[in-house]
Amino acid sequence: MLFNKIMLIKRNCLNCGKNFERNHTSSYLKNKSVKFCSHKCASKAMSKSIIKKCLICGNNFITIPSVIKRGEGKFCSKKCFGVWCKNNKKRNMKISKALKGIYRPAEFGKKISLSKKGIFHFNQRGKLCPMWKGGITKNNNRILIYSPNHQFCHKRDKYIFKYRLIVEKYFNRYLTQKEVVHHINGDTSNDRPENLYLFANQQDHTKFHRYPYNLQSNIIGFKV
Repeated sequence: MLFNKIMLIKRNCLNCGKNFERNHTSSYLKNKSVKFCSHKCASKAMSKSIIKKCLICGNNFITIPSVIKRGEGKFCSKKCFGVWCKNNKKRNMKISKALKGIYRPAEFGKKISLSKKGIFHFNQRGKLCPMWKGGITKNNNRILIYSPNHQFCHKRDKYIFKYRLIVEKYFNRYLTQKEVVHHINGDTSNDRPENLYLFANQQDHTKFHRYPYNLQSNIIGFKV
């Protein structure tokens, strides 16, 4: 195996000015330059504050050398920077080549075809919505039906699961929020009465999944 040669370096610290010696490999010298005698001197050199004058208001403000290296540290506040941006026409005229020719006049957004005026609105729901599909939709393989007059429908879109409506028709009452409808064969899209079983609460439902047993639908013989 080949090892890099260890070299003795003698230099002056850029912060405190002391002479120091360090043993480093030749590869370290190529990638990094040794400028400081310790980490304290390095942190002090990087955190040295510089006082400068604002180009707009002329007030003195404090900056860091790293900010000046980026080409910043010319203004004391965002207000002064905003004033400079308004007055500097060259900066405002700089547009990337990719965006050239995409400019549209202010009247572009006002031009709406007469056929679409007054049709769509964010508050239009139900049959008035342009995305209406007969009041039937699917979510995670479960069928939902639009029923805005239902007591426990979703507050936002007014939908409710189809299997809950089937069980409510059988018992001729609203299901409580604690009652859970279970699909016997595991297919949540199969809402036939023979495949549905009503649990009194979620606790009984979880017990069944932990210790499964043969279930028979408690609404057998009901026709939708």
